[in-house]
Amino acid sequence: LIDNIDNFLENFISFNKYVYLFLVYLFFSKILELNEQKKILIYQLLKLLIILTILSIFVGFIFELDFFKSFARMDYRFGYNGVFFAGNESSFVFICMLSFLYFRAFYENGSKLFLLLLILASLLSGMKAVYLFIALLSLFHVVYKMKKFHFIWIIPLAIFMSSYIIEYLQSEDFQLLIDFFMKTLKEHGLLYMLLSGRQEFIDSKFIPLVNQWNWLNFIIGGQDFPKYLIEMDFFDLILFFGGFGALIY
Repeated sequence: LIDNIDNFLENFISFNKYVYLFLVYLFFSKILELNEQKKILIYQLLKLLIILTILSIFVGFIFELDFFKSFARMDYRFGYNGVFFAGNESSFVFICMLSFLYFRAFYENGSKLFLLLLILASLLSGMKAVYLFIALLSLFHVVYKMKKFHFIWIIPLAIFMSSYIIEYLQSEDFQLLIDFFMKTLKEHGLLYMLLSGRQEFIDSKFIPLVNQWNWLNFIIGGQDFPKYLIEMDFFDLILFFGGFGALIY
């Protein structure tokens, strides 16, 4: 009974991850319908959440607290996401917070220092989606918001970033990383290296499970998430919702 409850909870959490984006959208769409006084109250609550996030990330980083790490069970991965516990959801929350504070800073004359602190905290998150968003947001800012005479500030920043990248490329850590990928490429092939070995999950979990499906499973899916997790969003989505359900999603 306990195992069944645990599996139900795991699958419910997985379902929540898929609908999380839509729930957040509904939440913000409802905020837009509120009066000005209630909007200010919501803003203060969001501001408090952002402050707690920034503080918890900095505290976690300074004191190396596992409780605030993004990948507490993965010693080989760096990152701190503060008060958030699920990586996928926290990535989306970080992106929303960055968008919100950027809009406040450059379209409503809000605090740019507040935005800068959040950017610094986000750089400590260790999440690729957040890094990609910061890069795209920076590109947007340079193209559409930065005045021509401000471009001179890009030069020292580019020099600093280039020196950091060059230093990393010459480091022992980077050499070990390259050696690992080359060894994996020689022993297992290019596909294994690119997918970090996850095609083994496709062969051992995805294909055998799909072979057992009936027509209803192909429409609405059917998997026990803890048992058949592939760790690749495309395949996990098909197993969870089925082919037809994945298309609708």
